[in-house]
Amino acid sequence: MNIKIPDKYREEFDRSADFAVRTGKFTVKELASELEMGELAASIMVGYMEKTGLVTKGKLDDVRRAKISLEEWERLERKIENYEPLPDPEPEKFHTEAKEISLTLEDVIPEGLAFYKKEISAKESFIILKGQEEVRINVDDISAVFLIKPRLFKKGALVFSAEKELGGEKLSRRADTVLFGGKDFEKAEKLALAITERLGITLNPT
Repeated sequence: MNIKIPDKYREEFDRSADFAVRTGKFTVKELASELEMGELAASIMVGYMEKTGLVTKGKLDDVRRAKISLEEWERLERKIENYEPLPDPEPEKFHTEAKEISLTLEDVIPEGLAFYKKEISAKESFIILKGQEEVRINVDDISAVFLIKPRLFKKGALVFSAEKELGGEKLSRRADTVLFGGKDFEKAEKLALAITERLGITLNPT
């Protein structure tokens, strides 16, 4: 141990070290009381024991703990010069990597699923509507899914809307919409339920 204890403190230090190791844990007040010294002198002794690594560090009123057993201290002939403290363990570091998690519907939308004049599929975080043109809808942009039942001479519709309400625009002109006939209603409803469940939004039947 490289720390040299001043000669004028050596006797008090040895007594303090013996007390610290023997009791295992203590406070400055307890050390002062045991050795019948003032708290200032006791705090100086604790400071030296901290520097030598014999006890844990702390503030004035904190509990200190000996970092060596009484058996080991006896084996070292109770001399601080023979003591070589182990390095304090480094605090464990946790590395958290921010991962961007995107919802995907590839396992929800069957491959090659066709409705009236459009085929619907999914790729990564997009719903793909392929008709005369191909439209890609990011699932993060979908605020509501509307399921409109077909009526006499009027087709039903499945709308993947960025708005929470349907506007007055004609459904057949909407790029985010799939039309279907009466025979496909059950298929459309099943798909709508699966998609809204995955996205965590409510299906809006009309």
